[in-house]
Amino acid sequence: MNAVLFAVLAAACGSDQGCPELCAKEVQCRQDLGVMGPDEESCVAQCEGLAEDDPDFAEAVAEKASCIQDLSCDEVVFGAFECAPEG
Repeated sequence: MNAVLFAVLAAACGSDQGCPELCAKEVQCRQDLGVMGPDEESCVAQCEGLAEDDPDFAEAVAEKASCIQDLSCDEVVFGAFECAPEG
């Protein structure tokens, strides 16, 4: 489950501007639901590293960060398909 969640996080992330927001929401929701995963600092570091190397990833992160802000934690951790990147 952790690998799947992080893959979704990584694929959906995109801008280092969106990484802190995305990771904060993801980590908060995982903690609320008792789901294991990377801590916020590790999440942001990996997300920003990937975003630095790939502008498309950076754009996708910013979009996902914006999309998930109003979703419930159940939707963020176990769904949020409406926030999945295209392609």
